Amino acid sequence: TDYTDGAGHDPETGVFTQNNDFTGNRVTRSPEWTGSASIANTWLIPGGPLEATVSYYYNDGFFYSASNDERYSQPKYDLWGAHISYLLEESNLRFTLSGQNLKDEFYTAGMLKLDFGAMASLGTRKTIGLRVDYEF
Repeated sequence: TDYTDGAGHDPETGVFTQNNDFTGNRVTRSPEWTGSASIANTWLIPGGPLEATVSYYYNDGFFYSASNDERYSQPKYDLWGAHISYLLEESNLRFTLSGQNLKDEFYTAGMLKLDFGAMASLGTRKTIGLRVDYEF
């Protein structure tokens, strides 16, 4: 809770300085709440098992800077994913259809605050994939 000698960008001027008082600010890159849940099931059908999974992740947002500057923050976001997989046991072939970030949520995976602004790496956009595995 006490952060009286912090180095960082001054929220008023944007200049990187020493001896800033960030007391009471939230810790960087630390959301207050996160949560995840998933549900999965396997059905034994002719030829082999059919598996399905749905997953969910929630993050209530966080700051990238000790000054808690809103310009350098990640707002709350949630991610949905799913996959369905079928194994043909006789031929050892598995077919998997999967999707990540199915709502195509925009979020950052990281951010570096610089004197002239910020450089962010973006989180993965909606991804759909088909995979075929053969075991021998």
